[in-house]
Amino acid sequence: MIEAFFMILLALFHAVPKQFVTFSWTMAALLYFIISLLLKNIKYRYMALGTMICSAFYLFIVDLARIGIIYRVFMARGHTTSATALRPRPAPKAQTMLY
Repeated sequence: MIEAFFMILLALFHAVPKQFVTFSWTMAALLYFIISLLLKNIKYRYMALGTMICSAFYLFIVDLARIGIIYRVFMARGHTTSATALRPRPAPKAQTMLY
């Protein structure tokens, strides 16, 4: 699973144009998240979070150095919103009935 995580990131890095690397990594994270919901497997959720973290680093280190200020604000805000939506949620606690 760890090898697939790094291979997908590397393959997308080389397969898509440089201006779409962050977008493709974010879409891969979204796909991992959907797979984790369908299969009910937490490993894919962790892969989604790892991909979003790598995407955030790439966004702030590479992409933001090349674009205008208004696009920086929108990209950072959109990335933050999608990253918070993908974070794992704690399982609900069992409710006890009081009589």
